[in-house]
Amino acid sequence: MRVVNKITHLEDANGVNCSMVEGLKNIAREYFLDLFQQKDCDRDGVIYAIPTNITTQDNESLTTCFMLEEFRDSAFSMNNDKCPSLEGYNHGFYNNF
Repeated sequence: MRVVNKITHLEDANGVNCSMVEGLKNIAREYFLDLFQQKDCDRDGVIYAIPTNITTQDNESLTTCFMLEEFRDSAFSMNNDKCPSLEGYNHGFYNNF
């Protein structure tokens, strides 16, 4: 005998159990509509509970504008025969042209 998983009843937001098909559909629909709605919430408690790993000095260094020379040095330091980019060209192509 084959076992079939089946939802026989659900409880709505007011705590009322329902076992009729239309009621089950409505409860599921309302649940997911509520679940995917934007809600006002206070995230500060969560944000402040996460430890900071980047110092202020590191953050300033990471967010400063890069110099063209830094970009050029980085691009030309890559091996020319390594994995191609999404466009299908490897670093040798970009370094050459």
